[in-house]
Amino acid sequence: MVDKFSFLLYFCNLFFLTTIILNYLNEYTIPFRSLNEGHHQYEFKIDKLFFACFEGSELNKSDVLVKLDFENASSFLCFDIDISGKVEVICDRCLDEFDITIKGNHKLYVRFGETNEEQADDVIVIPQSETSINIAKYIYEYVHLNVPYRRVHESRKDCNSETIKKLEEVEVKEVHEVPDPRWDKLKDLLTKND
Repeated sequence: MVDKFSFLLYFCNLFFLTTIILNYLNEYTIPFRSLNEGHHQYEFKIDKLFFACFEGSELNKSDVLVKLDFENASSFLCFDIDISGKVEVICDRCLDEFDITIKGNHKLYVRFGETNEEQADDVIVIPQSETSINIAKYIYEYVHLNVPYRRVHESRKDCNSETIKKLEEVEVKEVHEVPDPRWDKLKDLLTKND
């Protein structure tokens, strides 16, 4: 049974951590109503603290620069998000961590409406009454989209040699298929029709 003090300590730590995360992510809030119409530039340095703010992130260490060109218009917002840098991933072959270079460009369009909704991958709707938008979630998603699906060292030589040795020991060298005789009759029909 958990005593009251332990529960209170846990709750206070959770509250403190949530407050720190929210304060950190406020850095990614753009107050578009207070800005003039036109283009505005922002730069964000994405590091491990950024990814720690998102539960279940598979990226930890990173050195990513996000350049944001923000177009503020009366009827819409457009974010041109340019991502470049390195992130640390786990090799699918040897399970060692290594850095991989990522680069990408994404556009996010924001329209005004009655409620919050996502209309497409790159189009969202926010209420007309909003005065700012936090883009941390979108940067997080776009960085992940630029990480390749298959993550392996460029060369097998760069992988952990002990793991590669174990993989080679259990690797199936050659598979000999024994033909199923039931299909032979059907194959004969195909050759007779030609």
